[in-house]
Amino acid sequence: MMGTSGSIARLPTYLTEILPTRLRKRCVPEWAGAGMKVTIERDGCVSCGSCWETCPAFFEQNQADSFSQVIAQFRIATENPAEGAAPEDLEACVTEAADLCPVQIIHSG
Repeated sequence: MMGTSGSIARLPTYLTEILPTRLRKRCVPEWAGAGMKVTIERDGCVSCGSCWETCPAFFEQNQADSFSQVIAQFRIATENPAEGAAPEDLEACVTEAADLCPVQIIHSG
């Protein structure tokens, strides 16, 4: 029992400081806190333009394949045009664009 008092005294520090940091690194995606996550199933896009016309601050047409994409500023990974994080001031706009998509390939949340 003599050696346990030091371990028990350190337990609150471990539970409140060390463990949450370790869990955060494993469980929280990099985009977390950056805004509402948005994904586009680009292979199902029909290039109607409703998303980039409804919310041009977040969506644009890819010049190479004509499909919708997240503008570079809001992409989670710069090389992936299908995933982004919408800041709070664009969430309503992005949600409206997703709702108006005729093929329902834009997902947010």
